[in-house]
Amino acid sequence: MAHFPEPSIDQARLDRWVREFSIAFPVKLDPGARNAKLAGATLTPEAAVRHAGKLIYRGRIDNRYVSWGKSRPEPSRRDLIEVLDLLLAGKSPAPRFTKGFGCFIENGKGN
Repeated sequence: MAHFPEPSIDQARLDRWVREFSIAFPVKLDPGARNAKLAGATLTPEAAVRHAGKLIYRGRIDNRYVSWGKSRPEPSRRDLIEVLDLLLAGKSPAPRFTKGFGCFIENGKGN
């Protein structure tokens, strides 16, 4: 489940965005960035994975974006998929945190 913390987006606009970008997983609004705060997320996009009640991953989805205006055609590392693959294989990965790149998440009070 993805949570979208952008305060200026309403449900209709989020639904259009999900269709436009062919997002294949559920996306919900995150009013006041409540879920982002629980995960410690500060950027969008940023992924957080909990397993057995513990935060085991927070950070970038992959390393495609390097800096503003600079990206790779394809990522060379897919951090989120690596963590999810370990979980699907029945392994308990050690907690891991990577530095993401993106826009800061507003806290609903003007940052």
